[in-house]
Amino acid sequence: MLEKKLCPVHIKLMLPSKTKYGLRFQCPDCDIYSWDGPTSMPGTPATHKFRKQAHEVFDPLWKSGKVTRKKCYRQLSVFMGLARKDTHIGMFDILQCRLVIAFAALKGGSVKNSGRCKSTNV
Repeated sequence: MLEKKLCPVHIKLMLPSKTKYGLRFQCPDCDIYSWDGPTSMPGTPATHKFRKQAHEVFDPLWKSGKVTRKKCYRQLSVFMGLARKDTHIGMFDILQCRLVIAFAALKGGSVKNSGRCKSTNV
């Protein structure tokens, strides 16, 4: 069964389309979109760029094998003051993504553009 997602601005059903990256849901009236899955929340293109950058600096922390993915996300949830079940980068807004970038920097990760997302002034 196909998941249904609503645009948070227009409260309209977002339209699904297949892409090479998977199923994407797009608002018919604006640029807000979301990917398939329960942890991908609708966001603007700028939000999605920050989410991508957050993953780029956070994922190497656990992919290095020095710490497990579960422990790394648990530490991030404590750092951000969130319940573990709510600690998914796909659910984050831009400010929360900046916190992920700061967390990665504190843990010794590589941070690009001083916490600014490429091609945006947000």
